[in-house]
Amino acid sequence: MIYILTWISLIVISGGLILLDRWVKKEAQTYALLGLVFVEISLILVLNFLK
Repeated sequence: MIYILTWISLIVISGGLILLDRWVKKEAQTYALLGLVFVEISLILVLNFLK
């Protein structure tokens, strides 16, 4: 179950990275990008740990 939820979260975060310019103001895009990339890397590490 955790594996499936992690994959769903990874897909949602990836979509957020793609649509970042629509959701976030120009002034905050750098910080939002860094935060989403950090979360994405964390989810990838969790998936590697669960294998």
